[in-house]
Amino acid sequence: MLPIILIALLLRLISLNQSFWLDEAAQATISRHSLTAINWAADFQPPLFYVMTLFWQGIGLNAEWFLRLPSVIFSILTIYFLFRLVDQLALKNKNASHMAREAMRTEFKKQNLYELAAYANRLIQDARFSSTLLLATSPFHLYFSQEYRMYSFFTFLTTLSWYFLYNKKLANYAIVLALALYTHYFAVLIIIAQALWMLLYRPKIVQRYLIVLAIAISPFLLWLPILGQQINTARDLITIWPKWSAVAGVGFWKFPGLLLAKFTVGMTSPEPKIIYALAVMIVGAIFLYSLVQIVLSIKYKVLRVSSFIKISHHTKYFILHTDKKIMIFGFWFFIPTILAWFSSLWISANSPHRLLFVLPAFYGIIGMGLDNSIMLNLIQHLKKIPKQVRDDKKNLSKNISLILFILLLSSNIYFSGLYLFNHKFHREDWRSATRYTDQKIGEKGIALSESNNLWAPMDWYSARPNRYIGASTEMNISEESVRQKLSPFLVSCNVLHTTCIVVLYSYLSDLSDPSHLVEQNLLKNNYKLIEERDFRGVGIIKVFDK
Repeated sequence: MLPIILIALLLRLISLNQSFWLDEAAQATISRHSLTAINWAADFQPPLFYVMTLFWQGIGLNAEWFLRLPSVIFSILTIYFLFRLVDQLALKNKNASHMAREAMRTEFKKQNLYELAAYANRLIQDARFSSTLLLATSPFHLYFSQEYRMYSFFTFLTTLSWYFLYNKKLANYAIVLALALYTHYFAVLIIIAQALWMLLYRPKIVQRYLIVLAIAISPFLLWLPILGQQINTARDLITIWPKWSAVAGVGFWKFPGLLLAKFTVGMTSPEPKIIYALAVMIVGAIFLYSLVQIVLSIKYKVLRVSSFIKISHHTKYFILHTDKKIMIFGFWFFIPTILAWFSSLWISANSPHRLLFVLPAFYGIIGMGLDNSIMLNLIQHLKKIPKQVRDDKKNLSKNISLILFILLLSSNIYFSGLYLFNHKFHREDWRSATRYTDQKIGEKGIALSESNNLWAPMDWYSARPNRYIGASTEMNISEESVRQKLSPFLVSCNVLHTTCIVVLYSYLSDLSDPSHLVEQNLLKNNYKLIEERDFRGVGIIKVFDK
């Protein structure tokens, strides 16, 4: 496990100091205020991560790499607890697991089935290795491990909640679930998945689980009035900016393919597109292959083994119970994903990054599926064909799983490297954009956003944030709202006969000012475009002078 942790940590420390993008800068600027000064209704998120970052920023070190360290740590903890969860999938406790495995190995050896006996001892170890290594190198997980937002923390809480639920540590589970609800609203999807899993696989303790669940949910009831205000704010935003729904969510038919694409390549957009498409198809095929192997193994394992081996109760329980527990990953991945997918018919909140918390289950299915393909092959062919042919089939099955694993690992490494070492795929470069703007506007010029307020990165990075303003008096930009906001500045420049540089940011102008009313106002006031600069992710910055 330690080598995987070290690999994951090393990858996550590379390029950690890149510029904040819009959402990260918003996180940082909001967390500079006291809890009572924060307008919680203005952001569609629960408060816990803001509380955590408030104290983290209170240390006084505001470098990007330092502020992102909690996300790195939570991502490492996610990998660790995925490892622990896969390690415990055999049985309810280690002693019973050890007893069952030893019973199976003994029975197999008595009947000279050495290959299956040896593999039984490595089954869980191989699955935990493949699942965690794939998560450690995942370009999607890596990207959000370096994000100063709640996604890495929420993914950790999700993984931890499944770990505690499986181990029947319901008190710990309740605490983690309460934290998850105050971290991200998609915790509701986790609750639905876990409740269904408990009903099917832990019916004897469902009543106790429901009591614990009620206790975990009850603190969140205090937040419901604020949630109602946030919903109204979101509705108002979509009313003013109709195209915002396309930014916040993904269309119904586009969602499955885009989610798989992001799981494959992360937040990069590789060229040529044929590489992109080929990688996505390969990863999708491997996932389906793994899923099929798990389904088939449930059908064949007990039936085929018991048909030609006198099998003990412990051994039968070990084989069957392993497959039932594998269904944790099925519930964890499919139920939240399907619910988020169909919810897109009513609300726009299903962007792939919000589904980061199902990624550990995605790799859990692949890891367990590839291992099950080897076990399934052995069971189906034992004592039915000569040993030499049986050995050949066993080796072929191992080779297929190994090839598929190497393909997936290679894809992860390639796209993670593409993100880490190619600045083209880094976050929006607001740090450079505001440095450039500060130099241009000096003490007398102004920088404009095509909105009613400055963007959060301007406030965070600029040495002159008071020289950055929204170009409109209201979010719904009109000629009158622009004239009212800019007239005082433009008139003062005319009266004083001074040179007043105006820097105009086109960031999100397709949403806020599709008719380019701000630029038209500047041109009507005899301002001339003298320079343009393009900054990664921020877009075109235009410099005007009169």
